[in-house]
Amino acid sequence: NSFGVPMAPTSAGNNNSGYNPQEFENEPPLLEELGINIEHILLKTKAVVVPFKRFSGGQSLDPKIIVEDADLAGPTAFALLLGGELLLTGKIHFGYIYGFGVFGCLAMTLILNLMSPSQAVSVWTVASIL
Repeated sequence: NSFGVPMAPTSAGNNNSGYNPQEFENEPPLLEELGINIEHILLKTKAVVVPFKRFSGGQSLDPKIIVEDADLAGPTAFALLLGGELLLTGKIHFGYIYGFGVFGCLAMTLILNLMSPSQAVSVWTVASIL
């Protein structure tokens, strides 16, 4: 069996494992399938950078949704973007910055959980907001 050659069906009418172009056309986009919403990431970034402003234009984000959302796609994208920027400047030793960020997230989680013992705040939520 070589690559690029379609496999012959094992029985006369049973070809369940073959390629079906109609199934490929009905597939959702990759970002949607992975659960990554770019508009939500940008709106949440705006809400974190400018916390006192309400966003108009039909898009608003409830503060309760921001606190409950622990999606790390946006922070991961920003971390990779900043890491790539540091690599472009020729500085390979960017572990200190990210180590400081992880320590800050853990410390902030500890402080928030000590201030509110009745409701626990997860590390992922704090990292998503910071």
